Amino acid sequence: MFFIYFLFQIPRIDVVPRVIEKGRVYQEVMVEGKFLIINKGDDTLKIKDIKTSCVCMAYMLKEYNIPPGDTATLVASINTENLEGEVEEDIFVVSNDSYEPIVKLKVKTEIIPKPKPEIEAPEVINAGTLLKSEMKEIPLIVKNTGSSDLIILGYVPSASCDIKADFPVVIPPDKAEVLTLQVNPVKEGILKEKIRISTNIKEYPFHQITITGVVSKIPFVIEQKGDTFYIKNNSK
Repeated sequence: MFFIYFLFQIPRIDVVPRVIEKGRVYQEVMVEGKFLIINKGDDTLKIKDIKTSCVCMAYMLKEYNIPPGDTATLVASINTENLEGEVEEDIFVVSNDSYEPIVKLKVKTEIIPKPKPEIEAPEVINAGTLLKSEMKEIPLIVKNTGSSDLIILGYVPSASCDIKADFPVVIPPDKAEVLTLQVNPVKEGILKEKIRISTNIKEYPFHQITITGVVSKIPFVIEQKGDTFYIKNNSK
C-alpha cells in the first residue's frame, strides 16, 4: 500500500500572477516584477531551467527545489535602455511537474522616451574680413529644442576663437541663449578653425562650430564685384 502511495506523489506547480503589467516607464528605468511559485503537490518541485529573451533576466531569489506546500520567488527584470513602445517579455519556467512542465509567464510595460535636451546652433559661422590681432565679437545663439534642460558645460577653444559666457549655462526647453563668440586672429590668410561646445547631451556631448573668414594685416581690403574693384576700410 505504501509503495502505491509513493508512486503517486507528484509535484504540482502554480505561479501567481502569470502576467505582470508595469504600466508606463521611461527609457533606462529598470522594470522589475516578482512571481510567486507555489508547490501544490506532495513531492519536491524542482525548477530545472528559466528561459528569457536577451533584454529580460529572471532568477530565483532562494531555492530552486521547493518542498510540498512551500513557495519561492522568481524575479524578472527588463533592461529598457534601447526599447520604446509597448513591450511584452515572456519567461518560461521549466520544472519536474509532469502535468505542466513548462509555465509561460509575461511582463508587460510601455516604454516612453526619456526627456532629453537637444541643441540647435550654427555649424558654420562666417566672421568676414578680420584684422590680425584685432578682436571681433559675434553673437552665438544656442537654442534648446528638447524636452529637458540643456546645460552648456563649457567649450574647447581654438587658437583664434573663444566663447564669452558664465558657464555652466542652463537653457530650459524651447528657450535660447545668446553667447558671445570672440574671434582674435593670430595669423594672416584664410581663417578656418573649429570650436567645440560641451553639453549634457548623452548621445553627442560636443557641438562643433567651424569659424571661417579672411585675416588681413592692413586696415583695408580690396573686393571685386564684376569689373569694378572696391577698397574697403576695416580700421576703426
